[in-house]
Amino acid sequence: MEALFLKPAGAGRSYRIWPDPEPIPEGAVQEAVDHTVELRGSPWAQTAELAVEGVRLTPLRTADPACARWVWAPGFHAGRADATLALGGRRVNMTVTVDAARRKASRDEFDGMVGEILRDTLALLAAGGFRTGMAAGSGARVPPLARLEYLRSRAEAVCAVVTAIDARPRRTLVADDQSLPYWQARTATGAEIVKSLRSGRLLKDRNDPPALPAPLRGHLPSTIRRQVRRSSLDIPEHRAIKGCLTLWSGWLGAMADLAAGSALGDEEAATRRAGWAARLRAASRELSALLRLPLLEGVREGEPRPEATPLFRNDPAYREFLRLARDMELGMSPVFGDFLDMPIARTYDLYELWVFLRLASGVGLLAGTKPTVSGLFRQSASGIDFVRGAASVSAGPLTVHFQRPFGEFWRAADGLGSMSHEMTPDVVLSAAGTQGIVALDAKYRVGAGVSDALSSAHMYRDAIVAAAGGGTSQPVVGSYVVSPHAPGLGDDWSTTAMPDRFFHPGYRADFHFGAVSLRPGMDDAEVAAVLRELAAPLGVPSWPTA
Repeated sequence: MEALFLKPAGAGRSYRIWPDPEPIPEGAVQEAVDHTVELRGSPWAQTAELAVEGVRLTPLRTADPACARWVWAPGFHAGRADATLALGGRRVNMTVTVDAARRKASRDEFDGMVGEILRDTLALLAAGGFRTGMAAGSGARVPPLARLEYLRSRAEAVCAVVTAIDARPRRTLVADDQSLPYWQARTATGAEIVKSLRSGRLLKDRNDPPALPAPLRGHLPSTIRRQVRRSSLDIPEHRAIKGCLTLWSGWLGAMADLAAGSALGDEEAATRRAGWAARLRAASRELSALLRLPLLEGVREGEPRPEATPLFRNDPAYREFLRLARDMELGMSPVFGDFLDMPIARTYDLYELWVFLRLASGVGLLAGTKPTVSGLFRQSASGIDFVRGAASVSAGPLTVHFQRPFGEFWRAADGLGSMSHEMTPDVVLSAAGTQGIVALDAKYRVGAGVSDALSSAHMYRDAIVAAAGGGTSQPVVGSYVVSPHAPGLGDDWSTTAMPDRFFHPGYRADFHFGAVSLRPGMDDAEVAAVLRELAAPLGVPSWPTA
């Protein structure tokens, strides 16, 4: 029987990923290492082709003609990777989850990073006077690939939580009016009979003596209206859920049509777009299928904007749906830019932008004022574009620069630049009234990768100079690598193991050099504390107290 197997690096066994995929233990398939993929028992093995995220893998030579083998190196990223196997005229699609390296981000933090990029971007948009809503995101532009990955994972989570709600839904009692012939309303109360006398046909009691109670004066309504209480699922929370599912499934379907119609450009990009059209349609169908659950039978469709009602706040499953609704709103927001138009294999590029946006948001919090974001965004008819190239955000005395280029210093108007070739740190901090700068190089790496990345911090510190009195001075007052690494710190940096030593606050204070840890999920206060320390060498005198 032909089957495709994945053998993770360093693992003692292989796992079948097609057909009938076997569960792969979390942490087995890690980033930044090589894994072996092997097709066994296939008469078409010698002509089989395997592509991951639209990139075709190079086959290896095998002695068995019924076997094909490839080496897959995920690179520095974590999350879902989509693979396509071309085999004997068929195309088989499958998905493999790549876990982050130890002490790096978890498998969910790719989604968290994209969500925080979108959240911080929208916060900066609001600070800059842009006003735009979720509906504007359903225009004629295909969302960038990172947002599509984010939305797909959120849609999967929505399916899981709505299914959980369907298993144990909350109900309410509603009162319905029921009209019954008088001979069937044996349990009707006196009040219900008297109320029924006000309308409808009356029957006269012809018995002698009268069989009816005296207060009815010998008359009985032919039809008695009763109020019957029944259990109902038609509550405001379920109406909001139904409205959200209807909106999201339609939106994803529309984006699938756009993606299918925009599969242009180079072959690799076209393959990715076509694949994403199919995935979006599948996600749309899964959300539509939820509308047929018993949970939503007879439920009216409400506004797709769930409010924080007591049920949404206090019940764990409903609270999770409310959180996912906020995530979906972020993913559908009209934010565009090349920084998001990349496959998951380029998570390191996203990390660079995430670091900038986190620090840009943090500088406004630290200064206690709205940041100045002029030049950071450009508004168009179909959404908001993050400008390409260098950009900056200012608040109080501090400015955070994204990809600020430093050319030859003798050509620069301010005399600040490189003494060799042009250099572009990922993020630069500068302060009004001083020529000093702090250079940051964002690296989505952990462990030994951090030590390797420190060469760039050395380069920025030594090669960026400022013209001064016929000579040069060193304006870089701090140079650091930014990483998601979670260090284990001792009391003394000199006895702390590598590479954790570079993250030690004492090491950074002594040398104004080293590494800082920024990870998705850090709150604003944590980011502000990191920013306060990074900006300290600039001599900013008037930060508000923490």
